Amino acid sequence: AELGYGRTGGRKIPPGFRQFNEKRQAMLNANFAVPQEDDWAHEMKRFWPMGEHAAMRRLEEWLKDAAWGCYFPPGLHPKDEVGGRFRADKAWTAMLSPYLRFGDLSPRYVDWRVCQVLPQEMRHLFLKRVVWRDKAYSQLYRCPDSHSVSIRPHYEHETWSGTRLQLRRWQRGETGFPLVDAAMRQLWKVGWMCNHLRHVTAQFLIEHLDLTWKDGFAWYDYTLVDTDVAINAMMWQMGGHSGIGSWNFVMHPIYAGKKVDPDGHFVRRWLPELRHLPTEYIHCPWEAPSGTRISAQVLVNGAYWQRIIEDLIAARLHHQRNVIAVRKRFPEYVDKDGNEVIRLKNGQVLHLDVRDDIRENDEENITLMMTADDPRSAIRRNLGTTKGVHSGMIYEEAKKFEALYDAFDRAPRRPQPTRSRDRAKERALRRNQHGELIAGA
Repeated sequence: AELGYGRTGGRKIPPGFRQFNEKRQAMLNANFAVPQEDDWAHEMKRFWPMGEHAAMRRLEEWLKDAAWGCYFPPGLHPKDEVGGRFRADKAWTAMLSPYLRFGDLSPRYVDWRVCQVLPQEMRHLFLKRVVWRDKAYSQLYRCPDSHSVSIRPHYEHETWSGTRLQLRRWQRGETGFPLVDAAMRQLWKVGWMCNHLRHVTAQFLIEHLDLTWKDGFAWYDYTLVDTDVAINAMMWQMGGHSGIGSWNFVMHPIYAGKKVDPDGHFVRRWLPELRHLPTEYIHCPWEAPSGTRISAQVLVNGAYWQRIIEDLIAARLHHQRNVIAVRKRFPEYVDKDGNEVIRLKNGQVLHLDVRDDIRENDEENITLMMTADDPRSAIRRNLGTTKGVHSGMIYEEAKKFEALYDAFDRAPRRPQPTRSRDRAKERALRRNQHGELIAGA
């Protein structure tokens, strides 16, 4: 009881890491509460049927989908043309992690069944991720403080400029970026999100909000049904540049939506305030014309949150400068090729990879592994939702506009001659809104 088991009374996300609200819990115990409103775990209990039989059933359901080809990325299986396991709007990931975490499923049994049903080229990708579990345990055994201390020690001294308010909005799903917010609200409601969205939300916290991976680790550990200190620490350290490995990519909070939720079903499921917004604007509602937002009942900063940051490139650059600064401050950890080294307690030197853009960057030349957030791009919107000849016409016109705009940007500018201002003459000629001279102006 002290740990809060069976006590899930409460409504919104609590201000701290509280397990339950005493008042709501008392109402639930007395059958005076409405579970849909007063039990924060209500949807979680419906989403996850627990026990060995439920775990076995879920495994068999996924094997059928995987055999059909839903799980695998484009090009790996001929039937998979839509992104497979990356899709947030489809139940095509295995969703076995809670069952493996609590022993309802044995990883050996999963391996046996997968090898029975799927050929080698199809099962390899999935079993590789099951093995990550043991890899994480091995890392935690060798680095028992990895849940709270950076494995690459110099990153303990990195400067983080993000604020507690920004962290709070990230936790609540109020960043103003629909894919990030939908994923974070799904996390709170059902205690889970697919692996691809964990990357999107984690890198948004670190790369854009410039908040430490430790804040993300703590929140995931608090909210995930499948939380596991070993896997959680390994993944967050890799995202925060301080782990044994490092991810060589950065997820874009808008472009990722076009890949994992092309029709906007996932966003509409978890952000009902955007459900009437056209698909082409579902991942960037701030770009919708005012009339479109009004007709869709979307009022930015009213029904939906204003973006927590507007210039994604500037945010990334700021974070990169902090990373460059800590690498310059501790050159003994930086190898000649730009990768990093750490010395283990037994004296062994470990050579560790660094993400390409971090390895190559310096203060004079900063590159980013992320496509520019160009609001004029026709590719950014899902123009495929417009059917027939109009779709092609819109696309071609948009591309022509982009070409003209880019040419205008590159054209040399003629310097304008500077003219001295005669303020007395300006006041004498000042007119009102009717065009009449203003006497005594």
